[in-house]
Amino acid sequence: MSDGVLVIGGGIAGIQASLDLAESGARVVLVERAASIGGKMAVLDKNFPTLDCSICIEAPKMSEVGQHPSIEILSLSEVESVSGEAGRFRVGIRQRARFVTDECTRCGECVPVCPVVLPNEFDAAMASRKAIHTPIPQAVPGAYVVDIESCLNDPPNYLPCQRCVQACGPKCIDFGMARTRRVEREVGSIVVATGYDLMDPFRIKEYGYGSHPDILTSIELERLLTSAGPTGGEIVRPSDGRHPARVLVVLCVGSRDRRFYRYCSRFCCMYSVKHAFQLMDHGVKDVTVLYMDLRAYGKGFDGFLERTRVEGAKFVRGRPASVRADDGHLSVRYEDTESQRLIDDRFDMVVLATAVRPPERLGDLTRVLGIELDGDGFIRAVERRAGLIATTREGIYAAGCASGPKDIPDSVAEAGAAASLALAHLSHRSFPEEPHVEPLEGIETPRVGVFVCHCGSNIAGVVDVPRVVEFAKTLPDVVWAQNQMFSCAGNTQREIEDAIRSKGINRVVVAACSPKTHEGIFRKVLIRAGLNPFLLEMVNVRNQDSWVHKAEK
Repeated sequence: MSDGVLVIGGGIAGIQASLDLAESGARVVLVERAASIGGKMAVLDKNFPTLDCSICIEAPKMSEVGQHPSIEILSLSEVESVSGEAGRFRVGIRQRARFVTDECTRCGECVPVCPVVLPNEFDAAMASRKAIHTPIPQAVPGAYVVDIESCLNDPPNYLPCQRCVQACGPKCIDFGMARTRRVEREVGSIVVATGYDLMDPFRIKEYGYGSHPDILTSIELERLLTSAGPTGGEIVRPSDGRHPARVLVVLCVGSRDRRFYRYCSRFCCMYSVKHAFQLMDHGVKDVTVLYMDLRAYGKGFDGFLERTRVEGAKFVRGRPASVRADDGHLSVRYEDTESQRLIDDRFDMVVLATAVRPPERLGDLTRVLGIELDGDGFIRAVERRAGLIATTREGIYAAGCASGPKDIPDSVAEAGAAASLALAHLSHRSFPEEPHVEPLEGIETPRVGVFVCHCGSNIAGVVDVPRVVEFAKTLPDVVWAQNQMFSCAGNTQREIEDAIRSKGINRVVVAACSPKTHEGIFRKVLIRAGLNPFLLEMVNVRNQDSWVHKAEK
């Protein structure tokens, strides 16, 4: 029997399963098809119903996965063969080359010189990227990646560009890498956390997606809402850059529809409620949500729905018949099923909450794994004592949206359940040695380092962060102060570690989010830097300063 577990998919479910397994003594192989782990959650601005910053929750977990000695990340990889049985699976994995080595420092010098400009998938193609790029700002693995099929150095159409190679100081760009390599691993069990895709709204012609730039999908709106998005968090119409006064949010676009996907996508209701709330928070005066049914089934969901109603969002039960351009606006004809009236109205922007569907090529993966799909195209889950986690093959378990649409809390809960079942097939477990921590007695003269987080717009939207940093520099015993976009992200955690070592810092102050959620993260940073973790103080600037004084900005 093996001591390893294969986790397929690096979204929030795969990340949580990997961490739970590694902390339980398993050796984890995490396979992710994209260049970075993070999945759909990395794209989101805030999570419902608490409106916590999405990447602030996920980035520390991503960083922990990247730094955990028991987790091996194989990005740009797909499983191509599985043999054996529970307790001893032999897995063949095909990994594509990054063409950038792990020595990449993320300096970014290669990006300006690259002549190839492409749509940025992370920003829903509303911004651009280069052929050499980092997939997301908080990417794990952190090395840049070359989109070789678009690069001018692509061998079939070779043009001797080499500009990025010349700009790279550490010389870590290598176009001589083999396009792919085969990796084999032996594991005792497998957790499938492949996530979901979204329906292409072009298929519903009457909603006009693609005919007018102000008809957006929910993911496109999500990128407009985030301060790290293409507009810096400003809600503007793609057509003319103006702020919309009236926005319509349409639910169940392709869901619960016999023509497309007969099932409910489950979390669309609540993220559309979140979007309505955020749009009003961004200054949109009139927000209407057009729905079939509203399913506020989770903890705090109904309260958030009522809060959004009280703030002024209008909820109309009905379905749109058509969306079309009309003299700089969007004319929408829809049915109000409660008043039984057909209504014609005009909006500045329309947002389509598209159906959740199984990932592309999930069928190919299930054939390789030897498991079955259900009638909707997701992985068939078998009822066991732990719930709908087991698949139709012993030793293989499904978590998150791999077996059907689920929100983040449900996906994380299933990841933990899948990890616990996967552990039963392992021969033994091993735990890494705890790092040495300096005792408190040996630290006398304070040398304080202060790190102030922007947290996107959560803090920087209200607090003048650079001014706070300059003030911190004047305080007694402060030897270093700096601001950071997201202090909890992997690259910024490394900045704190480097500053502790290079500046001789022996006391750390982090002005960021709540210590209830983030103190453990920064204590681990201190441990990795060789400091006692209790030499940390956190200032809850987000909750106790920024959020409570938002109206005063």
